[in-house]
Amino acid sequence: MENYLTLAGSAEGGYTDRGSRFLAYLYPVWDEAEALVQVEARRREHHAARHVCWGVVLQADGSFTRGSDDGEPSGTAARPIVGALRSAGLTRVVGIVVRYFGGIKLGVPGLIAAYRGAVQDALARAELARREVENLLEIQFAYAAQPRVMQAVKAAGARVLREEWGEAGRLEVACGVGAVSLLSNTLCGLGVQVLDLGEWKG
Repeated sequence: MENYLTLAGSAEGGYTDRGSRFLAYLYPVWDEAEALVQVEARRREHHAARHVCWGVVLQADGSFTRGSDDGEPSGTAARPIVGALRSAGLTRVVGIVVRYFGGIKLGVPGLIAAYRGAVQDALARAELARREVENLLEIQFAYAAQPRVMQAVKAAGARVLREEWGEAGRLEVACGVGAVSLLSNTLCGLGVQVLDLGEWKG
């Protein structure tokens, strides 16, 4: 996977059913730790709310999901939140839904519809962005190889993030995942040391 769809920024939405209010908040996040920061922030903001439920979709391919029903019946909150995010084709995003209880129980079908509906309303207002998957490469080379190294980096469409010049040259570059093998093979053919540090957060 060379790119993925996520949020360009935060978004909010809502859903109301029989007096209960469901307030949805969506945020782009890189990992679960970032997601939990947003969850706790909303929990502090809505300290009087009955439930603060959430679901997160992570990894470039959306393969990692996690969430919390926060006291709602199992499967009625986190699962529909995650389902709405995945149905929109999004990853690296957390959906948080705050519920203010209206005094009437909604039942399992009603809860699922409410949590899903709140997220869908926020998604309808959200601005989306497609991001390229890039790996961070560390390149070390003798000064004599500098012109050919820079030429190879440019040809691969990679971006130089950091340069260090000591006894030898050292670069950190962000390279599109589809061009990593080509760039690495080219540089290794020049006798240059290349270390793939994995996906770059950007």
